[in-house]
Amino acid sequence: MKKLDNLKRICRSVLELEERAFKRPLDFVSFTPPQLQFLRCTQKYFILRGGNQIGKSFVGSAEVIYRASSHPTDKSRSLHPFKKTPPPPISIWIVCHSWSQSVEMQERVWNLVAKDDLEEGTEYIGGKGFRGAGTPVVRWKNGSVVKFKTTQQTGGGKGTVALASGSVDFVLVDEPPPANVWSELVARTLRRKGSALACTFTPVGVPVDYLKKMVDEGLVKDIHAPLTVQNVQPVGCKRSLLTDREIEEISRSYLNFDRACRMEGSWEGFTPDGIVFEHFRDELISDVDPRRSKGMERGTWKISVGIDHGSAAGSEFAVLAAIWIPRDNTIKPYIYILDEYYSGAATAEVHARGILAMLRRNRLDHKMVDRWTGDRSHRGDKYGGRMSNTMLRAAFEHVLNYPRGRGFYIHTAYKPSYSVYYGSRVLSELQGLSRFQVHPKCKSLIKSFKNWSILKNGRMDRDSEHKHAIDSTRYACMCWLDATYRSPKNSKIQIIR
Repeated sequence: MKKLDNLKRICRSVLELEERAFKRPLDFVSFTPPQLQFLRCTQKYFILRGGNQIGKSFVGSAEVIYRASSHPTDKSRSLHPFKKTPPPPISIWIVCHSWSQSVEMQERVWNLVAKDDLEEGTEYIGGKGFRGAGTPVVRWKNGSVVKFKTTQQTGGGKGTVALASGSVDFVLVDEPPPANVWSELVARTLRRKGSALACTFTPVGVPVDYLKKMVDEGLVKDIHAPLTVQNVQPVGCKRSLLTDREIEEISRSYLNFDRACRMEGSWEGFTPDGIVFEHFRDELISDVDPRRSKGMERGTWKISVGIDHGSAAGSEFAVLAAIWIPRDNTIKPYIYILDEYYSGAATAEVHARGILAMLRRNRLDHKMVDRWTGDRSHRGDKYGGRMSNTMLRAAFEHVLNYPRGRGFYIHTAYKPSYSVYYGSRVLSELQGLSRFQVHPKCKSLIKSFKNWSILKNGRMDRDSEHKHAIDSTRYACMCWLDATYRSPKNSKIQIIR
């Protein structure tokens, strides 16, 4: 009987802890050493510069919540457990580069904030963020207000007008903005006592020269956190969030030209004129069909065609790929590029016949293709040559004697802002793992993999002649390799009552 009573007490304690953790998540968080440095920093301007997955945005959200919330026993001061900050109510801005980044930050704030501290009527929609009149707003019962803004609000010929009103107590910037926007945000924090401006970022593809100069001059406190086992091990915990092996796998997945930035958070991390696909080598060029190999039984082969409408008038590049999708999620997919099609200026019908001929020489017909994916419509150049998936589809139907609008469909490639880099990362990782193979007859694609490089600013050369073949490959493969390309996120509405 005594053992049963003890068990009941333990169960009640566990349930109470679960309830407390749900109501006040931050009370149960153990921070890593770099995160604690950030939370303890008392300088007016400070940054957390680190590798990916170091927990930058997470600790930034925690800093915002600590500053905005009242202390549970002394409502006249902030909740912040690591330093003295202005007492609530205070005004805070969270500034992100884009709306999609802002939505992610809003989700982090929602997951960490104590819901009992928020005003009644606060509405949060999963995948969309907080509701507000024009600008997403989070209001605390103590009067504190957090507004979410983006640096893209400065576009449209407005300069920094959208960020040029009022004073705030704290600004958190997730990824550094252009220098003029930073100056405007500094101006918002000049008038109020104890105000501060913080930035969390990995220095990849963003303008950071001005920020590095201010760090060198001692105007901004720089907290540097490379991605290491020690830097992702919460203080007081025996185990790190990532192992050495996992960190090595992460490092290998990045492209070579910006690995130092993404892993170390290095200011000068780009490889000038570096080759994007460092793992591509002659051993990956083979005419031995992997579809007949042992060990490929527990999985599915998908036949896919990716089509890029070239910038030159009427040009077209297509890739025929076989993608092996394993049943076991712990096993990486396998890509086999069977063939390619390239043609300069020509009509849609010429391209359709050429792509069908590519299928026939590989003992395939159009009905055996599981998915057709084409680029967005292209207007061609000054000489004309507009091309679209609709035009190509009509040409296929004409050549195959199909009724117009029936029996043939070309999906439009999903191209968010990160698609080129992310797709190239996935392909490069599979190449490094020897799970990528190209048939020797794909001469243009092979040349592109060996030669596509970056510019001196660390960005991929989007105007390169090599990009068309690689784009076609991404269109053919990524629709099968990444779930985000296939299924929309579910939205859940939550309202504080």
